[in-house]
Amino acid sequence: MTLFRDTELGKYQTVALLNADSQHMTFGHSTSCFTKVSLRLLLVVFVSLLAVSSFAQTAAPCRASSRYKIIPLPLTPARINDSGVIAGKTEDDQAATWTQSKGARELSIAGDFSNVEPMSLNDAEDIVGQVTVTTTNKVQAFAYIKGKFELLSDVQSKAKAINDAGQIVLEESPGGPILWSAGKSRKLGGCCGGRAFGINNRGEIVGELNDREGHYSAFVWDAERGLQIIAPPGARSSTALAINNSGHMLIQAFSPNRIFLRQMGKLIPVELSTEFASQPLALNDCDVIVGEFGTSSDYYHAFIWDRQHGFRDLNKLVDKAQGWNLESAVDINKRGEIIGTGDRANEGDVGFLLVPDSEPTDRNSTKIRDGKP
Repeated sequence: MTLFRDTELGKYQTVALLNADSQHMTFGHSTSCFTKVSLRLLLVVFVSLLAVSSFAQTAAPCRASSRYKIIPLPLTPARINDSGVIAGKTEDDQAATWTQSKGARELSIAGDFSNVEPMSLNDAEDIVGQVTVTTTNKVQAFAYIKGKFELLSDVQSKAKAINDAGQIVLEESPGGPILWSAGKSRKLGGCCGGRAFGINNRGEIVGELNDREGHYSAFVWDAERGLQIIAPPGARSSTALAINNSGHMLIQAFSPNRIFLRQMGKLIPVELSTEFASQPLALNDCDVIVGEFGTSSDYYHAFIWDRQHGFRDLNKLVDKAQGWNLESAVDINKRGEIIGTGDRANEGDVGFLLVPDSEPTDRNSTKIRDGKP
């Protein structure tokens, strides 16, 4: 509720009551005045209850859960938005979206294109990614906005992320990171190319920039301050993997290998697996991190990390009786829903959706299978 943003509920109520009381003093003690004041007080109570209810419903799910329900997906997921819409590719390599209520829906793309790969979507379900132009065999960035398909670049490129304002961050080769907004492109800077990984709703972009010595460094860019290198001190190379809507960034450093959360310019170390190499892949608005860890891709396990619980194997937070091995968690939204891929019984690389489960699993109750109850 916008009325309560950055405002403590109790203070807002006090102000409203004072305003109602002051109007009572102005109008006197008539019955009509009393009715007006009573209605205003009832309105304050009603709005307050709505705010508390809204907070309870939206704030809590953002955190990591202790248990998750598994829903198999009919596609390989790439990203999930905050409404639970998932973008990915079907078994026959068609770009599609999926929701629990409507199932899978393929994108309608006409023309000489193949290998359409979604990489990001926003809350309006606008999708960006990369596509192969069959006449030139060139991979180019695309956007699918309000049902309309459009190429965003004439050169080798990919569209990596889109925010709710419709701003898109691209990678061009050669060229490096580019902001595409309102039909115009803007190079972010740097001498020698680089990669982009994310853009938040404030228009802040993160990624990595190459230097002339063959190293790369984490960067953040915004329209006001321009390009800033944010490499951790002492790191030979580094990258900024993700940024959330609070401006918090997920940083990976190499030589030495470390993971950090960057908040208000400060680097906070994140301790992942103490036994195996870990690769973080996504960050939500509650600073919950998901990714994969293991000795090699054949033995990866999906993980989740948050401040309260630390590092956890997601396989230990689901019902083992369903026969899953969750290998990689690729994204998490503000509702705490996680998407990724894993093995299920005799099937490999099956997409999954993990939904926070506040209640213990009842083996005798109806379970969700293949996206249907």
